[in-house]
Amino acid sequence: MPGLPKLKVKKNAWEDKVEIVDFEQAKTFPFDQEIVISVEGEQICSYDHLVQFAASEGQKNKEYLEVMILPMILGG
Repeated sequence: MPGLPKLKVKKNAWEDKVEIVDFEQAKTFPFDQEIVISVEGEQICSYDHLVQFAASEGQKNKEYLEVMILPMILGG
């Protein structure tokens, strides 16, 4: 999508590996599963939510957005 930033995606919080992907690839992120997707510290629940967030005032001029994909960990 023109005008939207690239994404720096970290799929494993316990490793330093980061993958840089085009914004369109976010359509394949595991939304609606037992996964937390955090973009610049905000939980994102869908691709449409991500588009809105990326176009918001504080984010729209960034070259990259930092994304973390984390499994939900339940327990006590």
